[in-house]
Amino acid sequence: MFVDVHAHLDDKAFDDDRHQVLENIKAAGMVVVTAGSDIETSRFSVELAQRYDFIYACVGVHPHEAAKVQTDYLKQLKELAEHPKVLAIGEIGLDYYYEFSDRKLQ
Repeated sequence: MFVDVHAHLDDKAFDDDRHQVLENIKAAGMVVVTAGSDIETSRFSVELAQRYDFIYACVGVHPHEAAKVQTDYLKQLKELAEHPKVLAIGEIGLDYYYEFSDRKLQ
């Protein structure tokens, strides 16, 4: 069995054929962990995981999105992380390479 431990199935590139991509994953016997990079994509990842038995989720806020979070984002992440198909917290951490968000905010 192959496991992809870091996918972004929420990406707009999949909007036209996401269903077919998911069918291909299933047909190949793969398991995929899809990672959210903000609250919206974390929620989407959990919803996909809930619908498909071969999809799992990670929830988080990527450091590039740090300037955009709502004040209650940690509460929202905690609630999402309680779902039984959420395996980890991530995207999360520090990313100083591109400097898309101020270091103090990260």
